Amino acid sequence: MQREFLKYKKMIKICSLIKLIRPINVCLGALSVLIIHSFSILNLVTILTIIVVTSFISISNIINDLFDQKTDKINKKEKFSQLPLLYVYFFLVIILILGLFSAIQLNDYSKIISFIILPFIIIYTPIFKGVPLLGNFLVSICVGLVFIFAEITMYNSIKFSIFPFIFSFMMSLSREITKDLEDLEGDKQNLIRTFPVIYGEKRTVMLTICIIILLNLIVLIPYLLNIYYFNYLIAVIIGVILPNVYCISYLMNKKKKYNYQFIQKVQKFTTVCGLFIIYLMKNYF
Repeated sequence: MQREFLKYKKMIKICSLIKLIRPINVCLGALSVLIIHSFSILNLVTILTIIVVTSFISISNIINDLFDQKTDKINKKEKFSQLPLLYVYFFLVIILILGLFSAIQLNDYSKIISFIILPFIIIYTPIFKGVPLLGNFLVSICVGLVFIFAEITMYNSIKFSIFPFIFSFMMSLSREITKDLEDLEGDKQNLIRTFPVIYGEKRTVMLTICIIILLNLIVLIPYLLNIYYFNYLIAVIIGVILPNVYCISYLMNKKKKYNYQFIQKVQKFTTVCGLFIIYLMKNYF
């Protein structure tokens, strides 16, 4: 009975550690690499690129949670209740070593990007998160860079990944600002100067709407320039524009309390659809 209890306790700790890295975000990062690498799963470069990307995403999420413990407690999103911090730091170091080891196996341009991004990931939460919009922009750039990084590791050049970078940047920017809206009370009490804390909820909602509208216009550009044709337009309308229009209509209706977590789920769905469209752009459109 005691052995079973210990096993159960160990499983809870393992599951809690895995939750810290945000498995869905990690999987989306890996999928982004696979799309750019045309699903060359057995290619060593692809495997190393996936390890670097997923490691860096995991490191970013864990460090963010470590610094946000007070905020998460206020926002009722505690993540360390089942975990001794020693386990978390040990887990973090292992992922860091794995990511660095994989990065140095890649080509020179990939190494340069890796060693520029990694320090930023480490210092983002304590330094940049409290700078209104700048922190959101920098995180969104890092998310978009996954596509450029993946193309450089495989092809040592940048051609196809520019549009995926722009789409991913805009989608991530709207999602990051929505996260700040969700965390408004906790950030306010902990004096974290995010955009919603400084400029208020209403203005931030309007900014989010503007970014989503801009994204809807941007995704139409490849069709308007005849780079991609009707199939692309249909896919973009169904997978990106319509979910975004729903988010806009939800945010434009005045409410006493918005469900920002729900909006983030819709945005994540749009991101998955966007990845699917990027795959079709590379192989079929």
